[in-house]
Amino acid sequence: MKTLIKTTLIAALVASTSLYAGSGHSHAGHDHSHGHSHEQKAVSEDNIKEIAKQKVNSLVKQKKIAKSWASSPVERIEVSKLNYKKDLVVSFKNAKIKDKSRQTLYVFVSKSGMIKGANYTGK
Repeated sequence: MKTLIKTTLIAALVASTSLYAGSGHSHAGHDHSHGHSHEQKAVSEDNIKEIAKQKVNSLVKQKKIAKSWASSPVERIEVSKLNYKKDLVVSFKNAKIKDKSRQTLYVFVSKSGMIKGANYTGK
């Protein structure tokens, strides 16, 4: 009888392990398959612009920047020279801001579309 119970438990353990160890299993927060690079694909320039605009709108909603930023257009997109990953810097111009040092807002976005931060210095 003990042998039957041990065999049943081992079979159940093996079966449950194989359910979770497939090549396409996922972990909390992200999906991945083994044997593939963990680099994320680069997103298009249009998507980068949209992601940066969403960040600006979020900062407006959080009242961290003036409401006038919500209607500010993208001035340009450049590759950051500050780090080895070559993130993108999306700059917005807002002539309605009186302080000239704060008329340009820089939003830092990775090539995969992750927001890295935002500031008025571009650094």
